[in-house]
Amino acid sequence: MNSVLKIPMKLSPEDSAALDGQSRICNWAYNHLLERAISERQKFIASNDKDAAKIVYSKRGLRDLLPELKKEFTFLQSVHSSPMKNAALRLSASIEAYQKSRKGSRRGKKTGWPRFRSWSGKYFSLLYDEPKKGFKVHGKSLTISLGKNQDGKRLKVSGELEVSPARFHQAEIRQLRITKDHGGYYAIFTIERPETATQPVEKVIALDPNHKNLAYGVGSDGVAMEICNPWFLKVRQKRIDHLKSRRDRCHRKSVKKTAESGKAYWLPSRRWSKYQGKLEIEYSKRREQTKSYLYTICNFLCKNYDFISVGDYTPKGGGINPPMRRAMNNESLIGRFKEALQWVAKKSGKISDTWPERNTTKTCSHCGFEVDGGLSPEIREWDCAGCQIHHIRDENAAKNGLKYVYSKHKFPCSGRLSLEIKERWALRFDGLGLISMNRGLLAGL
Repeated sequence: MNSVLKIPMKLSPEDSAALDGQSRICNWAYNHLLERAISERQKFIASNDKDAAKIVYSKRGLRDLLPELKKEFTFLQSVHSSPMKNAALRLSASIEAYQKSRKGSRRGKKTGWPRFRSWSGKYFSLLYDEPKKGFKVHGKSLTISLGKNQDGKRLKVSGELEVSPARFHQAEIRQLRITKDHGGYYAIFTIERPETATQPVEKVIALDPNHKNLAYGVGSDGVAMEICNPWFLKVRQKRIDHLKSRRDRCHRKSVKKTAESGKAYWLPSRRWSKYQGKLEIEYSKRREQTKSYLYTICNFLCKNYDFISVGDYTPKGGGINPPMRRAMNNESLIGRFKEALQWVAKKSGKISDTWPERNTTKTCSHCGFEVDGGLSPEIREWDCAGCQIHHIRDENAAKNGLKYVYSKHKFPCSGRLSLEIKERWALRFDGLGLISMNRGLLAGL
């Protein structure tokens, strides 16, 4: 099982300049190969040249041009073969995605033809994709091999990691990626761990995902819990909206320049660039906070339950006004929560599954009575007309999910399922990797 570990790295000014030079050269090679791919593509369209098609559309066609390219441009030899090779493979993968998008065989948004990259706009990461080739880790020390100088001597740089990857016992480092984010360097290790044996199922929980909170769960241990949405992401989103508003008042095209080829292009104003830089920092912080929140919640669930089942609901438009539609579609964490839960469950030896949510909200979990016409979103609690039992909306749906999970999987030695709620919890995440469990904060107590 593979996992990813991102560790900050300290470098000397000389080594930082060397890595930046490596990244610039890989970026140049990517753009040069893209120019060659465009030329070969036009040749194939005009004359149906099979050799040109092989270069552009095969997986290794552009990569096979590198030996010839190194003879023509000797400065390419100062870069290690792994990052240079992966620059070509990255371009080939982008062309393949474009082809699949044209044919309609690729999921998600349509992908266009690859564009030329600007190194000043985005750092070109250095990928060493073979174990123990091109890099060496000893404790917190990381040694990275570069290419060769004019005398044929191998160049190297060294950095100090914030945390040693050796703390992961029985783990093998499969590959290394060096990247730069907001002026700081990071070593991203892909680590292969042995598979964790699946543990016997004793405790089960069914989660009903929604937008008022991330999810509401009911467990076989009689605990009902509301997993609250992270409050700090709303604060971060308001900050992002404010910066976007300020940036959009500035000129995106302010200074006209002329390239060596004679083609004119525009540069943004300094004020626009200032707000754009701040926006990128806020996006990075939001991404890290969201990831920390999701994986903390998932680890908590996998620590306390052996089988976690999540409702199959996904946002599909809806919303009665633009802010609500935006929150439901663009800011929802439901999809990412399910992906993170599957990964953490597999790593922990637990089981993650989904259950169908259709009609579970309006169906009484005690007697099976269905409310005619359903329940409007503003109704959070209701009384069953069949058995007169008082229900909390999300709790009732989660109970129906738990009943479905038990009827489908037939857990051994599970006995008769009891839906009696003994405790109600509210799980809140404080943004520092900690969860606070507050009892008695939910309706019904």
